[in-house]
Amino acid sequence: MIFKIIGWTLLGLILLIIILMNFPLRIHISYIEKKFGLEVKFLFLKLYPRKKEKKNDENEEDTITSDDDTEISAEDDAEEESTAGEEAEAEGPSSPADDTEESTAISDQGSSASDPVDDHSDNEGEAETPSEESAQGDEESVEEDKKDSEKPAEKPAKRPQKKQHLADKIIALCDNISEKKDIIFLIIDLVWDHTVKFLKKIYCTDVFVDMEIADEDCAKAAVVYGAVNAAVYNFIGFMKSISRFDVKYTAIDCIYNTPSEKSRYDAEITIRLRPQSLLNLIYVLIFRFIANFKKYKPILSLIQKKK
Repeated sequence: MIFKIIGWTLLGLILLIIILMNFPLRIHISYIEKKFGLEVKFLFLKLYPRKKEKKNDENEEDTITSDDDTEISAEDDAEEESTAGEEAEAEGPSSPADDTEESTAISDQGSSASDPVDDHSDNEGEAETPSEESAQGDEESVEEDKKDSEKPAEKPAKRPQKKQHLADKIIALCDNISEKKDIIFLIIDLVWDHTVKFLKKIYCTDVFVDMEIADEDCAKAAVVYGAVNAAVYNFIGFMKSISRFDVKYTAIDCIYNTPSEKSRYDAEITIRLRPQSLLNLIYVLIFRFIANFKKYKPILSLIQKKK
């Protein structure tokens, strides 16, 4: 009987997981004003980013306890001051006769403590101290000179490096791709067919693109403007051909005779997909890689760290 209950509960959990994996996962990606944003929701749950309410509650508790401690310490100080005042009043003022007796006793002790032998020894110590101090001063100066000579020479201040332009970054990326083209072709052969099938099952909505390309050199600005236009519109056309791709707004402008730092690349997209489709893609790619390990083994060279 117990085994039947366990078996039915496990079967129920598996069915529940399968049903939940077929509900859509909502991913909102944004890059606005050079700030990357990511938000992931599943059903009514917000998976990322999580709220940070506990820290605020802890801070409030700490402030409350600190206020209570200050009030208690103030009360204790007031009580100590009142008790000290009462004790002083109880003792009363000191009499002048007592003051004269104490002064005469102190003068007698000072006269008895003074001795001619001690004075002579003190004078000798005072005569010897200047020579010792001068010797110590010379040693310290020599040590400081050695430390100064041992210190490494100060490095010249580095000049601020100019930021690499987007066109230069694109050229460097193309060079890296050309160097590793054989491995990239292997990755495309492994992933392409199954990735296209996966892309047909996702929904991209609320696509927002607003870019401004700026540069002081008009030629560079025009080159980057053309490259960005080609990349964006070719990507949109490709995605529309294989999936549901709803474009909300697109605008790409070119600004001449302005610093490249004022360039703006704002974009936003919302993706809806089923977790089950993503898991199926991962399983297929793993099993295909293991089945043809000899063929796709060079791909591991990209993962391994350079020694």
